[in-house]
Amino acid sequence: MRSLIACMVTVVLLVTAVITPHAAMGAVPLRLIVTPSQGHAGDAIFLSGSGFAPSRSVFVFVSCGSHQPSRIATFTANSQGRFAGVRMHLARGAKAGRCRLSAASSVAPAIRTRESLYTVVSPGRPLARCAAQMCLGIQAFLVRLRNGARGTIVISGWPGAIVHVTVARTEVGAKYRILRLNWRGVGSMTTPIAPGLIKGLKARVFVHARLGQVVGKGQSRFHVMFGNR
Repeated sequence: MRSLIACMVTVVLLVTAVITPHAAMGAVPLRLIVTPSQGHAGDAIFLSGSGFAPSRSVFVFVSCGSHQPSRIATFTANSQGRFAGVRMHLARGAKAGRCRLSAASSVAPAIRTRESLYTVVSPGRPLARCAAQMCLGIQAFLVRLRNGARGTIVISGWPGAIVHVTVARTEVGAKYRILRLNWRGVGSMTTPIAPGLIKGLKARVFVHARLGQVVGKGQSRFHVMFGNR
């Protein structure tokens, strides 16, 4: 009887050791974001994603035209199973057309993300504006508090981009902040703006972002949101 129980325990431990990495990944779906969505052959492509095995290798596969998927890159996810703005290049000899990219964790290479499309544009043909440069979304809100107006700024752009934020024309001096957009391409900051809403509305937000050689910039006014008095 004891030997039977020992054998059963051994089997359970072995099965657990095999399925644990897969179960850990299965809790969150694998996600892959390819930025931009088009480019010329040899241009930089930036990959971002989540749901991968923490601190383990990520395999990237590409299939262009009628070709079968092939592995073209390997890198390591962070301790949360995420990555943002990982740069890679398609071959300079890639033909114009659609390519499909997917990714998988090294602990379960058969489980891949849904395919993300990337279009290789013919040489000499211009790219869409938001593929040639980084288009930014900037939302700036003011909330009135007992001790003045507080500003919240939310920026969206290319995942992994480094963003320099300047809040100018405030009553408490200019504010500077450097952010890195997360794997979804979002970053935020909160800072005091002015003693009151009226003066706070004079403030402006200026944003400059960079990822590799790609840059983007934008600016915004503040809008009022109701908060605690």
